[in-house]
Amino acid sequence: MVDWWEDVWTLGIEQGYKARVSVNGSNNWAESGEVYTWAEVPVGVNAQAAVGDPTGNVKFGWGHGTNGGEGTKYKVEITTQAGVWPLVGDANYMGVETDFGATSTGMVVSLANRQYFARVMALALDGDSTHDSGWTDGTTSTWTAVVGPQEVGVVESSSTLRVRWVGNVGSVSNEGTTRYELRWKEDGAEDWVTPFVWKDQPPYELTAEGLTADTTYVMRLTAKADVGVGGGGGRSGRR
Repeated sequence: MVDWWEDVWTLGIEQGYKARVSVNGSNNWAESGEVYTWAEVPVGVNAQAAVGDPTGNVKFGWGHGTNGGEGTKYKVEITTQAGVWPLVGDANYMGVETDFGATSTGMVVSLANRQYFARVMALALDGDSTHDSGWTDGTTSTWTAVVGPQEVGVVESSSTLRVRWVGNVGSVSNEGTTRYELRWKEDGAEDWVTPFVWKDQPPYELTAEGLTADTTYVMRLTAKADVGVGGGGGRSGRR
């Protein structure tokens, strides 16, 4: 009869190991192939946006936690709607941080002034998806910066100044409900006219009305950031 003896060791997570067993203390060893511990959920998911640069990438990072380290791969999903995955895209990465932007394969972040959520999973080294970790909770998010009004122009008349603009820089455009505000005052005046007017849907055009003829006005058109840095611009017009 052969008596088997076993023991349990505390091993690192997401690591490869080999084991060998001898019979009754002999020097005849039976050696296993390489085996792997399962992956565990990454820790400390964090996010940052390129402040003031709406064309910059969105960056998410995380910690290895108890996973083995440099050999571990991670799956990352991002979305603009919490709980709906992957509304924007997903990809696999080595390391503990990655950027998503207009040049990222399969991960195009093209909306400025928009909230993005991310969740991360550690992939098992043995390639068995049932041994992957679970997802992080998916509540980590960041905001892309707002694009200030672009290509601003003014159409003049005797009592109005109509302002037109676009809300994108190249392929990066503001999220559709971004609010734009227009204020105006006579040149040299201390106070801006109240009420101002605002717009949150294209076509982007606002009009200052009830103006005095043959008068110089200073106008301020601003894109309002939901969170973070706002974009703005100024323009003078004579009426």
